[in-house]
Amino acid sequence: MSAVENCEPLAKRQRTEDASLSSATRHDTHWYRDGSIVLHVEDMLFRVHQTTLEKFSEVFRDLFAVPQPEGEEQVDGCPVVRLQADKSLHWEHLLDAIYDPLHFFTLESQNRNDKIARLSSILRLATKYRIVVFRQKCITMFSKHFPTADVFACNLHDLPSIPQAADVLQLGRTTNALTLLPFAFLRLALIPNKEILYYLQIAKEDKLALYRGLLELLTARNKDVYPFVFAFTPTDGCRASPSCTIRGFGDLPASVDNIHFFALKAEFAFMQTVLCESCYESIGSTFLAGRQKTWERLPEIFDLGKDWDELRRIQNYDSELPP
Repeated sequence: MSAVENCEPLAKRQRTEDASLSSATRHDTHWYRDGSIVLHVEDMLFRVHQTTLEKFSEVFRDLFAVPQPEGEEQVDGCPVVRLQADKSLHWEHLLDAIYDPLHFFTLESQNRNDKIARLSSILRLATKYRIVVFRQKCITMFSKHFPTADVFACNLHDLPSIPQAADVLQLGRTTNALTLLPFAFLRLALIPNKEILYYLQIAKEDKLALYRGLLELLTARNKDVYPFVFAFTPTDGCRASPSCTIRGFGDLPASVDNIHFFALKAEFAFMQTVLCESCYESIGSTFLAGRQKTWERLPEIFDLGKDWDELRRIQNYDSELPP
């Protein structure tokens, strides 16, 4: 069902639905005395301005351009539009953004849980009703927690939680916000394999993609990110050969439960006691270069697309401003 088909005047529906309208609650904030249209979402009524919805949404602009039949259901003289598949909380969050020019600025200072919940609501409806500016803004704000840049950069001390990553995985699929998916998958790849199998609640197809991606990540870990653990050769500038040796990485070669992707270079500090300065800098550079190479391959690794640019192109189909 298209977004326009989802927006039907109540007059087109059976009289048995009239009772749901009379028992619905008027929203405390988004019930404007000078509003010209009433949105009926679940058991909530929002009285808002038709011209405002038309200004922001291509879908509502098209809907209101169609003449409405006489005798349509009204509340306080305003025609009623029932949004049958939507959530009232999502509309509350969207209307907060529509009527408050500083709403997104305010969201920046909220804790991550509240911010992600509100952004998720807005992104869903902004995609469905073609509110392109809001869609772009939501994806940009999400990318601060689920990076989308070509160069790997994230706050390694403040990663999203596992439930947040799982939610964003589902959200990105349903809203075509594809650039959010690689990092969401990568975050979930940190979970031990048994937990992924038995406890992680994501779509079956995504779980299969996650397992396939894990195999690719383990290969990249051994080949590109930590190759020196498996075959270390002192640098040409080594001042301590042959005493420069790699020790202290424990069972990494045999581990399949940790890709060690989010390690900090500072975590290699213990190696300074067994390596000369030249060799120490060499393994640090190898690690950073290998991680960047793997980051660039994430869309391919998780079967999302050829590269980041391809994800952006597909995502932008729903983010292009109207002429």
